Amino acid sequence: DVVLCDITMPGLSGPELVAWINRERPELAPRCVFMTGGDGGSEPAELDARQRGLWLEKPFDAATLRATIARLLAPAA
Repeated sequence: DVVLCDITMPGLSGPELVAWINRERPELAPRCVFMTGGDGGSEPAELDARQRGLWLEKPFDAATLRATIARLLAPAA
């Protein structure tokens, strides 16, 4: 599984969702990808996602999305 998560969502922010995933489904935490059309923020989860390359700036194309998902699902080298 891969979680594609927008940064800004009604009722629950992307970082809040990822914090919940870290508590309740920690096995999915390394497979969370943030998407944003804004300038981004400085939440720790956002910064970590940027550092790990798990950050998609909108608009992105299907090839970029597929490559990101493939990188997440690839066995660790």
